[in-house]
Amino acid sequence: MTQPKLLLLPGTQCNELLWQDLIPEISTRFTSKHWPIPNQDFGTVLAQLHQDLITMIQAQSGRVIVMGFSLGGYIVARYLAEYGKSLDEWLLQNPLLTRPAFVICSHTPTALPEKELEQRKRILTVLEKNDYAGVTAERVCQLLGQEQHNNAHIISTVQIMDRALGKTNLMHQMSFTGARIDTLSSINQMSRLFEIEFVCTHKDPLVNYEWLHQLGEGVHLSLLGEAGHMLPLEHPRLLGKWLKDQFA
Repeated sequence: MTQPKLLLLPGTQCNELLWQDLIPEISTRFTSKHWPIPNQDFGTVLAQLHQDLITMIQAQSGRVIVMGFSLGGYIVARYLAEYGKSLDEWLLQNPLLTRPAFVICSHTPTALPEKELEQRKRILTVLEKNDYAGVTAERVCQLLGQEQHNNAHIISTVQIMDRALGKTNLMHQMSFTGARIDTLSSINQMSRLFEIEFVCTHKDPLVNYEWLHQLGEGVHLSLLGEAGHMLPLEHPRLLGKWLKDQFA
């Protein structure tokens, strides 16, 4: 029997190292593919994801699960909003193919608060005029649960990913989605056509839990681990077990 395949979309300034501790937890039950976010405008990114997903569904005799982490989760949500109906119509014309599932990890795909938009504008202005020294350990720790603040492996992994992607990529990823839009209505609508899962820790500093509790009955929410935003790095065993329980 063909293993399910995970298509993995990373977050801001994250590359394939984001999954380095998760993959060993799931490698006997899933195949996986890292999908680097193209350095293109947002419409092109969504179109590329649609093309790649259709190609993967055609090639797979098993199920495809699309999992987006953080920024990748927003891309997944917007993909469902803008391409979900087209994907559904294509699948209806190809009834022997298996419908994909979608996982939004460590993210609430909604509009950014005005305060955050202003902060991003300030950061972009500074980046335009100065060299980028990379993310500091202090900033990384702001994303992590308290118990991970001395975890040199996680902190260095985030810094290595950030250095590898660099200033140009950071500026692009901070700006290319625009002000962002609230996808709650489209997520609830698309849950009638596709399995949609949200997963995060109990205390993620970047997640809006009030928003999550407005999800419809067709969308499933799972909370894993006590705290932290970097779920694939902080809690790879818990996330791996959850993926196997849900999809393998």
